[in-house]
Amino acid sequence: NRSEMKLKFTNGAQIIGFSTETEGAIRGYNLAGGWIDELCKIKGRRWWDEDLTFAVRDKMGDGKHIRLLITTTPEKTPLIRELYKQWRNPTKPTDFGIHITQATIWENADNLAEEALERYRSKFHGTRLARQELEGELLEDVPGALFRMSDIEDNLIARDEVPELGRIV
Repeated sequence: NRSEMKLKFTNGAQIIGFSTETEGAIRGYNLAGGWIDELCKIKGRRWWDEDLTFAVRDKMGDGKHIRLLITTTPEKTPLIRELYKQWRNPTKPTDFGIHITQATIWENADNLAEEALERYRSKFHGTRLARQELEGELLEDVPGALFRMSDIEDNLIARDEVPELGRIV
């Protein structure tokens, strides 16, 4: 039923659609998994940190792992950056298993209109926007910046490990 955003299958399985625009709409469900499209466009963190966390908890498959599929443009939002960081360096038991795959729009060319692909090539070739939107690249650095974000993050130390500092003029 399109108005309810539900698909019901003959085996009893259901797919239920939710919008992040209605705060708390997903709460109370007992979901075995989820598919989030365009995670980078979700406003605020509450939906991810609270609403989704408490809704996706049901056993699925092996009974141990929750499955979330996220399809999104890799925009530099705090949540996307956090997920990439957990993927690169899982450090805490609460860092769930993350597997990131990246694909370009060209790998999906068989399913897209050639006219659209040509328009993208001619209008965006060689731009940062093309690297993000067409090549699927997470652009963390600002053009012309003095320091790269990856350099800063790779050299962070814990607050209690900061050495005694002297005055520099």
